[in-house]
Amino acid sequence: VFIMAEVPGIPKDSLEVKINKDYVEIAGVRKEPDFFTRATHFYKLETYYGCFRRRFTLPVEIDTQKAKIVLIDGILTISIPRLKKRVIQIPVE
Repeated sequence: VFIMAEVPGIPKDSLEVKINKDYVEIAGVRKEPDFFTRATHFYKLETYYGCFRRRFTLPVEIDTQKAKIVLIDGILTISIPRLKKRVIQIPVE
């Protein structure tokens, strides 16, 4: 399972990733810049600030112990391998 999310301007310590056997949840906070307190009017604002949370339901069973999470240049990538099912062959008596 591979998930890629754009999280520009959000530092690592403001991100939280939870991986469960049937879902992945990404949460974080994008804080307002310091100049927001001084500004009274904006002509155009295309960035949203505050808390966010996204949950993705997984279609397959995963191995949560082998998950890899990387944040580079505002791109969060989560890679989780599928859980390998063991097939046991039982001899017929």
